[in-house]
Parts: sequence; C-alpha cells; structure tokens
Amino acid sequence: KVSSDVESLKKLTSRRNKTRQDSNFIPRKYIPNGSPNLRTIVKLISFLAINPLPIEDVIAYYAEKLMLQNNLPDIVINTLIFDGQNRKINSPVLSDYSLSYIPCEDTLGLLYISLRRLQDKKATGSYYTPFFAVDLLLENLPDDKKNICDPSCGTGNFLLRLPNDYPLDLIYGYDIDPMAIKIARINLALKYKIKTRAQLDTIIRNIISLDYLSPDKNQKKYSYIVGNPPWGSSFSKNQLSILKENYECADMNGKPESFNLFVEKALKSLSLDGTMIFLLPEAILGADYHEIIRNIIKKYA
Repeated sequence: KVSSDVESLKKLTSRRNKTRQDSNFIPRKYIPNGSPNLRTIVKLISFLAINPLPIEDVIAYYAEKLMLQNNLPDIVINTLIFDGQNRKINSPVLSDYSLSYIPCEDTLGLLYISLRRLQDKKATGSYYTPFFAVDLLLENLPDDKKNICDPSCGTGNFLLRLPNDYPLDLIYGYDIDPMAIKIARINLALKYKIKTRAQLDTIIRNIISLDYLSPDKNQKKYSYIVGNPPWGSSFSKNQLSILKENYECADMNGKPESFNLFVEKALKSLSLDGTMIFLLPEAILGADYHEIIRNIIKKYA
C-alpha cells in the first residue's frame, strides 16, 4: 500500500533538498514555535556565529545535560555521547544558554541543523522536516505495532514522534551522517528513558550510519517505511554506475533523482502488504521525468 496526502502537504514551504538552503540558517518550523528551546537556540546560534565552537562539543554538552535531566545512567551517556569513554564537556559559556528536555521534541536535531548551516554557507546546505509535516504523515500509520524503518532518518525526528507505546525493538533508522545517527540514538534513549544494557544494544543495533541505497543481498523486510527521502542528491561517476546496475529508475539518460531511488528501494524492502509513507514532491505524480518510478509504484500498488 502506498500512502499520499498531496493537498494537505501543499502548505509546506520548505523542501528537503540537499542542494538548497534557506536564507535563515535556523529552521524555526522544525519544532513548535512555542517551545522555550527555540528562543534559546536562536540566541545561542547568534552567539556562536561570533564565538564559534566545534559542533561535536556543542552537541555533546547539551546531549549530556538533557540525558542527566532524564536521569539516564552513566553507561548510556558515556556510550552514546562519548563512544564508551568517561568524558565530560565543561563549558561555562554554554551554561548561559540552558535547554530543557521536552518529550518528542528534536531539540538536539534543531541545534545540529542550525550549527551545520552556520558552519557551511555553501549551496550544499542542510535540510529538515517540520514537526507538523512529520505528524501529518504519521497519522497514516496503521494502529498495529510492527517493525518500522526510516531509511534517511537524520537525527530521528520521525522515529521520535512515533506513538509513545511503540516498541523500541521494532524501530530502525539509517543515515549517511554519523553525527545525525548519534543524535538519533540519543533521542530514542531520551524518549524511552533507557536504563539497561539490552535497550542500549537495541538502539546501537537498529539505528545505523550507512547508505540505504547501497546494494544489500540480504535485504531486511519492514512492515512500515516512513520518512522524507533526500531530494536532489549528487552522485559520483562510480556511484552512478552502481546505481544503474541495481535500480530501474537510475537506468536513464541524465542524473537520477534521489527520492525516486529511495522509493524504489523502499518498495523492494516492504514486507507483504507493507505500507510506505514518504514526503515527496507533487511532480512525481505527473512529470515525464518521473514516469519510470510511477510505473514501478504501480507494480506494488
């Protein structure tokens, strides 16, 4: 089953296009406007624009603070933030800007996106999915709890906003950005208030930094695949050669569209009667350029 809600999604003014960037480097619609963390992050980014600090240190500092607020044990904090080392980030400067833990809010994701945009002012830019778009898409998720995957999960916004009773061991996420995956793992640890080594191992095993489009002969099947696949990604000649060998919608003249590749891979990864819920551009419904992926979708509909 392939779900879409084009009319409802027309209100979105932002695209998840890796080649574009808003003039404002803080995506204010990523979390609710009423969140106290939004105002703090705006002030913090203004400060860091003049007094830069390493992104990894800033994320580690606030991740530790939020995990301590949630009373997570040291083994969870040290493993997910510091890769098993007993480290602490002390920063009197950052202590002037306090963030609060708010359930299901990707506070660290907003901070990371804003820091990346502050550091990289080139056209490659950052990308994000506003919280209301995530909630709108997840309304289409069936009520029964089965294994679910976001193949381009970023910092885990979709996974974070799943129902609170969704079993942790059924949640999977992938992304090519190791720092984003680190934050996604931390987000799930916060959401589920994990305490045990088994829960920690589940997060590390299920939330992984890898390229979802890479060929996988032992491809895992998922009942639900959700998310906002990347739009307009660039590929090297070697990558294009591999993609053309493995994807129908890559075997065409010109550059293949990355979200088409994700759709094709997701359809192949769905279990019988599975559901795919993706945020996609309206052009996929009618543009000649997307005819191949439309034909592929028809095979699975």
